[in-house]
Amino acid sequence: MWFFGRGEISNRLSTVLAQGQHAGVFGLRKIGKTSLLNQIQQRFEGTPTALVDCQAHGYSSNAYLEDILCQLTKELAALGVRGSPLFSTHSRIV
Repeated sequence: MWFFGRGEISNRLSTVLAQGQHAGVFGLRKIGKTSLLNQIQQRFEGTPTALVDCQAHGYSSNAYLEDILCQLTKELAALGVRGSPLFSTHSRIV
């Protein structure tokens, strides 16, 4: 898939993430944020990732954390990682 004009930002984000740093992608609607993140996620195949939609949770920090933990739990299970702490929607953060 071609990402015209996004090669530099894609490479920069990949480098930052490979160094263990966190990153956020912000911008107007329909400019390709999700496509960019999907491309970067493919570069890190085999590495658990969590993509959080900030509009989906409002101001609830617990909802953000639950979303991240659920996604990482699913990613670890899909990778066959054993012995990792499991989280489900039945385990509520209080």
